Amino acid sequence: MPASRTPLWSGFALVLLALLAVIAGLGLRPPAPADASAPPEEFSAARASEHLAPITAEWHPAGSPANDRVREYLVGELRELGLRPEIDSRATGRGMDDRLHLAGSVTNIHARIPGTAPTGRVLLAAHYDSVPGGPGAADDAANLAAILEILRALGAGSPPRNDIEVVFTDAEEAGLLGARGFLDGGGAAAVDRTVVVNMEARGSSGPAIMFQTVGDNAGLMPAAGAGSALATSVSDDVYRLLPNDTDLTVFAEAGLRGLNFAFVGGSAHYHTPHDDIAHLSTATVQDMGEAAMAATRELAGTELGVSGEGDDTYFTVFGLLVHYPAELVIPLALLAFLVFATVVWSCRGRGARPSRIALSAVSLLVPLVLAGVAAWALLRAVRPEYALFLSGDTYRPQLYAIALSVLALVLLVLWCRWSARGGRTETMAAVLGWFAVAAVAAAFLAPGGAYLFTWPALLGSIALWAANRWAGDGSPWHPLAAAAGAVPAVLLGLPVVLLLFPLVGISLAAVPMVVAVLFGATTAGLLIAAVPARGLATGTVVAVVAALGLGGAGLAVDRYDTHHPRPVSLGYGVDGTSGRSYWLNTGNPSDALVAPLLAERADVPEGLFPNLAGQRITAGAAPVSRSVGVPAIEPSGSRETGDGTREVTVRLDAGPTAHSLVLYADVSAHEVLGATANEVPLPGGRNLGDSRWGWGMRYTAPAESGVEVTLRVRGAGPVALNAVALYTGLPADAGAPALPAEASWSSPPSVANQSYASLVASV
Repeated sequence: MPASRTPLWSGFALVLLALLAVIAGLGLRPPAPADASAPPEEFSAARASEHLAPITAEWHPAGSPANDRVREYLVGELRELGLRPEIDSRATGRGMDDRLHLAGSVTNIHARIPGTAPTGRVLLAAHYDSVPGGPGAADDAANLAAILEILRALGAGSPPRNDIEVVFTDAEEAGLLGARGFLDGGGAAAVDRTVVVNMEARGSSGPAIMFQTVGDNAGLMPAAGAGSALATSVSDDVYRLLPNDTDLTVFAEAGLRGLNFAFVGGSAHYHTPHDDIAHLSTATVQDMGEAAMAATRELAGTELGVSGEGDDTYFTVFGLLVHYPAELVIPLALLAFLVFATVVWSCRGRGARPSRIALSAVSLLVPLVLAGVAAWALLRAVRPEYALFLSGDTYRPQLYAIALSVLALVLLVLWCRWSARGGRTETMAAVLGWFAVAAVAAAFLAPGGAYLFTWPALLGSIALWAANRWAGDGSPWHPLAAAAGAVPAVLLGLPVVLLLFPLVGISLAAVPMVVAVLFGATTAGLLIAAVPARGLATGTVVAVVAALGLGGAGLAVDRYDTHHPRPVSLGYGVDGTSGRSYWLNTGNPSDALVAPLLAERADVPEGLFPNLAGQRITAGAAPVSRSVGVPAIEPSGSRETGDGTREVTVRLDAGPTAHSLVLYADVSAHEVLGATANEVPLPGGRNLGDSRWGWGMRYTAPAESGVEVTLRVRGAGPVALNAVALYTGLPADAGAPALPAEASWSSPPSVANQSYASLVASV
């Protein structure tokens, strides 16, 4: 190839890589939803969607009458399918959430399709409660509807070999209490012969993702790859870093194996009043249903209970699931590093300088760090209410993402041109050095994601060696051969970047941007050859202006309307001791809807609502409401137990409309050694930091008769207790504003569309 044509062919190679990226990206789109005329043994989103209206007709948090009606509907539909659903009600407890000990009353639904020659059971799971602030069409009504359609489709085919069971859990949103109650009721039987297929949501659209496996997963890979769901073991590692759990967390703690399916697109509607049917993608319902049904069918016909299967690393390439034993992760990473080191050593004889490679590698930190810096801060300055989106994402983040990508590309090109002064070989070796080091680090710290770095480092190093041996740094073929590592980088890295954007949102755009720049750097050889030094300054200015223009266009396009409502924060609080009431805001106090209510500013007594500790609250004086009941703390017994300890029993009551009761104990002069809530044992000790209210528990779905709590305490004199009742909605008799169509209550943990009533008493 003549040297004069090197830029042309390098540019052509970049175009081919871009097309490869587009093809890989298009493969992440959900399939078109099947209509009601689809064959009976196939999944149809249209048929599944018929169940959505009855399930989402009302907001239905655990313990509410609306949730009772959802349960009745689901039981009726299971019976229509010829099953015999069982209903299990019990009090249960589990771990901590927001550092509170958890307990509650739950009612689960369980049904079974017997297998013809069972070697175990497949457990299809989804929760049927919604958050207190929304109807839960995506989370988790879409998956309830999908399971009903899956059961219908399975019934239209041949009977399964293994048992297929379904559990619709209660109180998942309250801390996975329904899953714990299911295990308490015997759901953990046959641990070594049970595989759970759990279905969840963290958005309202997007492709089905098999984002987590629990237990030995090697034997589950055929099921994971049976459908069209995107799967990557790096999500296991990312998921562990996020403050999220699903019912599968509880099942895993009991030793059950399982697959976790979810979708994460459109997260701005997540846990809000607009998580409704209108905002739910039927294509996503189709993708989730097909993926879960394919996994269930595969598991229903295979040998379950096989021990010693081990773990696999896995990822999807062009719709195919690639997997290999996790035992190979460290050897492959070390091999990639060894090959890279050998290539660098061999290049020394051809003019490559290790010192220059090291300098280029360190300098790559500049575009990596600058890729996402200040983007979110600038957006927050213009749109402070973006902070109210639960995942930090907006309704229309596409232009923002493109603007950041253009900026990242500019930084990458500038770095390539600066680094190339020492030669292409040194620049590409610097990039591969990052991948080789990251592969080894990930192999030990986050083995599920090591493949992202191992294969580009290994293949790229081999290609760089071949390019230097047969082409030479100055050859026009050199950039093409040496950029071979970009192919696995695109195929493996692009899906992760595209998933990270909706998962972490624009608020943490630096995370996917850093990943994109690092993987994009594998094209350094092509960029150096294709982008001429002449005119680089002009091109940089044009690209930066274009990025700013795209960001401005994003702000102009990302406006609020009835389908994209602006988030609003407003709560109502009652001090049951003083009788004062407050409007509470943790978002934008100048919002037109809430500003009039905050005109008369008020100071909320410190520690009045410990459940809101750590949030920046703007409060205004509010009229007293008669519809928000103050909780009662009624002492019902106290006895000495020796060694300076005693048991104090109280009954907490907040009336029939409270969805949760939270109890805090003052541990400044006392120590809580343990407790029970409706006979559910809870740990003692300080679980809420150094605050006065250092011990706390939450009880979900309290009965009308209240909750009986017994505290075992050490310390002289009465112990102070603070009971906080949580109610859905704001009191109309206090002047709560009606929410306009173009607004939506924001997502937790911000204060929104809930009332809190606190009472302090000493017992």
